[in-house]
Amino acid sequence: MRMFLLLLAVLLVAGCGGDSNPSDPSANNEPAPPPERATIDSLITAYFPYYYSRRDSAAYDAMLLDDFHFHKGDPDNPVEDLYWDKTEELNMAGRMFRGTPNFRGQTLEGLALQIRDLTIAPSDHPDKPAEIEWFEVESNIELFATLRDPNASDGSGYLFLAIQSPQTFIVAPDPASPGDWGLVHHFDRGAAQSRTGGSDGGGAVDASWSDLKGLFR
Repeated sequence: MRMFLLLLAVLLVAGCGGDSNPSDPSANNEPAPPPERATIDSLITAYFPYYYSRRDSAAYDAMLLDDFHFHKGDPDNPVEDLYWDKTEELNMAGRMFRGTPNFRGQTLEGLALQIRDLTIAPSDHPDKPAEIEWFEVESNIELFATLRDPNASDGSGYLFLAIQSPQTFIVAPDPASPGDWGLVHHFDRGAAQSRTGGSDGGGAVDASWSDLKGLFR
């Protein structure tokens, strides 16, 4: 239950304004401009969490480059059976974001993503074209997911997933949107928990990002 309350606090903070500040557009009831992808930092720490948490399929599609691939495991030792391309990634994200029931009857009702602790370095990934700059981004994430679960073991009707793990992203300039950056590879380095069938006592279940995606694969 403590983790659930933490999730609620994160969602409430995300939806509340800060102190009144004349230089802040929100102080004049003007919406803040949406995050952009003009820098690697803004792509990873602002644009990605903002639109993923809002389950915006179009914005998520825009940030994934055409040759995007998702991998489970360390970048040097990926797990072959957890590897897919942009088409499959968007199919899974679409089912999650729309609230389509999965094979267990579970539907996604909320996401809250934060990405921090970035370390950015030039990438020597074997897929990198010689004439294009790629960068490898090491990071840590906190992702909380709320699913309606008719078979929750505690009888609450909900499943809460808490995902806290290192992630590696490889980013490249977006040829479809000059001046912007996009994801070309995503390596989930969190340990798979395989405990996504229900929570005990109303608390959150530890999971990996791959566990969450796998529920809607």
